[in-house]
Amino acid sequence: MKLRVMLFAAAALVLVACGEKKSEQNQAATPTPDAAGTPSATSPAAGADFALMGGYVPTFETRLRSKRDEPLADGRFRHVVIVEYNVADDAIGDLLAADLKARGLGVKDPVERNGAIRYVAQNSKVGRLTADINKEPALKLPPQAQGTIYFVWEDVAKEQ
Repeated sequence: MKLRVMLFAAAALVLVACGEKKSEQNQAATPTPDAAGTPSATSPAAGADFALMGGYVPTFETRLRSKRDEPLADGRFRHVVIVEYNVADDAIGDLLAADLKARGLGVKDPVERNGAIRYVAQNSKVGRLTADINKEPALKLPPQAQGTIYFVWEDVAKEQ
């Protein structure tokens, strides 16, 4: 009986310790507000739980909505990531373009396509990324979200 009580107590301590560690990790991932009370756009990853082409993580506040990897016939994958952004609509395009340029990608002038603003960025080493900013998506968004960005890229073909 004492052994059972001791095992139960040890298991409880392990659970408590794991919960504290997870809580610390979640707090570390939360963006810190600046003097105006808005999350800092310069904090890397801003709490992101995903990485895009070449390891890119937006520097502005985002929340992962969905992520999928679609196999291609040649063994590569097409990656599709949809995020919600929490940045003023008039600034989101400039922030995205600046992020992509800072990663060494060439960014073409944005074009309107099916109600979204499309940015195309590429680099011969990491490939081509399209990002569609939709300020009025058909998807239901939480009140803090301003819109969605739909990222798509394919793995770079490996040299034979």
